[in-house]
Amino acid sequence: MTGPGDSNEEFELTKSGKLLLKSKLDKNFEITNSRNFIKHMSHEIRTPLNGIVGYLDLLSDTEMSFEQRSMITTIKSCSDSLKELVNQVLDLSQIESGKFELNNIHFDIVETIYEVTQQLRHKTHDRNLELHVDSDLDSLNLIGDRQRIKQILNNLLDNAFKFTSEGQIVCQLKNISEFNDYVQLEIIIEDSGTGIPKEKMESIYTAFIEPDSFNFEEIDKIGLGLKISSKLANMMGASIYVESEPNKGTRFSFELTLPKSDKERKKDTALSKFKGKSICLVDKNEVSRNIFARICKDLQLKVDTFKSYNDFLNTEQHFDFVLFDLNMLQVEAIDDWKSLSEESSIYLAAKDIQLNSFIMLKKYKLDGIILKPFHKDEIISNLSNDFKQSALTSSLIQRNDLAANILLVEDHKVNQILTENILNKIGHKVTVVNNGLEAVGILKDKSFDLIFMDLDMPVMGGIDATRVIRELGKKEVIVALTANAFKTSREECLKAGMNDYLSKPIDIQSIKTVIYKHTGKDGQKKKIERLLIVEDDRTAALLIRKLINKNFPSLHVKVASTGIEACSLIGSFRPHYIILDMILPDLDGIGVLKFIHENPKYMHIKVILNSALPDSDPKLIEALNYGVASNIGKGICRQSILDSLTPLIN
Repeated sequence: MTGPGDSNEEFELTKSGKLLLKSKLDKNFEITNSRNFIKHMSHEIRTPLNGIVGYLDLLSDTEMSFEQRSMITTIKSCSDSLKELVNQVLDLSQIESGKFELNNIHFDIVETIYEVTQQLRHKTHDRNLELHVDSDLDSLNLIGDRQRIKQILNNLLDNAFKFTSEGQIVCQLKNISEFNDYVQLEIIIEDSGTGIPKEKMESIYTAFIEPDSFNFEEIDKIGLGLKISSKLANMMGASIYVESEPNKGTRFSFELTLPKSDKERKKDTALSKFKGKSICLVDKNEVSRNIFARICKDLQLKVDTFKSYNDFLNTEQHFDFVLFDLNMLQVEAIDDWKSLSEESSIYLAAKDIQLNSFIMLKKYKLDGIILKPFHKDEIISNLSNDFKQSALTSSLIQRNDLAANILLVEDHKVNQILTENILNKIGHKVTVVNNGLEAVGILKDKSFDLIFMDLDMPVMGGIDATRVIRELGKKEVIVALTANAFKTSREECLKAGMNDYLSKPIDIQSIKTVIYKHTGKDGQKKKIERLLIVEDDRTAALLIRKLINKNFPSLHVKVASTGIEACSLIGSFRPHYIILDMILPDLDGIGVLKFIHENPKYMHIKVILNSALPDSDPKLIEALNYGVASNIGKGICRQSILDSLTPLIN
């Protein structure tokens, strides 16, 4: 039997419980609202960003001056950073809401590390900086979330690049132990950068760090990437540790324990090729020499390394292969190479393919370029003289020249025009409709190879449209093309019957890849002949270009204002014809002609000189000896240009 005060006490408890329940409900509502807000904002940001990224891709392939191209490169870099920031915010919101899940697959951890570093090695350009991969293993197949491990590596390496202007960045992989069906690994990112003050170490994982509080201008967004990396590592049962000393560098490390994959390691068939052969590397960087020596020993090569060119000259040992670091080249060494090349194959070691390394390769008839960070497959490919697979001369695999018939379902006018332009540009046929209901209607009478389907549209959205299309028995490949980037959106698309998913902002390469993946069609290529005008006088170049555009509208025309720029465009633009001025900054017309003549791939190019040099001038005589088609002379004579070009083109 309850006493007089019990009912009040019960009332107070009930009231307290209701308040507690209401507090929890309010908190859950707040979390849900926050997540929905982020999801909505992601969609709203990605839609205009898709237009920016897409049109930048299209604009990059048009004629521009150096200054304009530099501006476009900067805008592209900023848009990529914005896209990455949006992705990071989404990841963080999903992780903190408990909605984030790992996607475990079979993968090779060593190949994954090399893939990340190869994508980032361009950041060593214009810096006295080298990027290395130092691995205990050649290959190791595991089961884990490859994409998220790549994300951690990208964030840590990107952080290292921000604070390291010279010296080196080393990514190490250590095999700590193996037990039963598991492998314990340690991954280390170590740089020789500015370092982090001890009093700031605890704050580096904060989601956002103000520059003033950290006393470094570049650190405005570093905390977001590191916080996400730390949380991803935690989800994999790991922790990221940091050691740092100001002005000496920083060391991030984390250990992973992952199950072994039963997928077989790829067999190394190249070992027998190199057994007993000898190789040496001339490179002042000790880490580079040590890594190279280890890889070559694994290939059963007899290996030696030298830290200076003089040390190399002082040895009496013969080598089958000699590799020089590009940064250690000496002009006086060229004559030595000529005699050396009679008994050895000579290679350059370079941080990336740049014009100067390419010119060196051709000018001195070297055997190839091996890129850093050193990778066993890259070394094997070059030493085997398999240039078709090397990074220097790799080209797109020849695919069938067929156009896919594509239906684009998109309500946003800017994205309609953009995607249609991209699809037309890469050689596919496209039909555009404004919503899912129109897509269902057109599919009752027509068939397509592939459908690009937006999700959020008026009248009928992409999910509902896909369900109806599948109910009609239609088998077309449907690819979501949407600003929704959450995993739940992807799963909803696949559950509705879609085959694939592209998240906006999209780029030309991702569209080409997904079309070929599902249709085997690579776009119908139109035969377009290309002409390069090499002229440092901007007015003269403009006049020549207008004349050609008017009389030869089918020609694709580009302009180079220097010899170096011309050589670069010869490699990327691949012109059929060149109108060449002889007097140019940095590399004159003779240098350009030599560059063409010494590369068999460019021997088909027909060159017309545009020179005011007298007929007796030694430079003009030398140029004519290279087999140029004609010399139209200076003065922009309309008839001379037409008379020279017409028989070549027709």
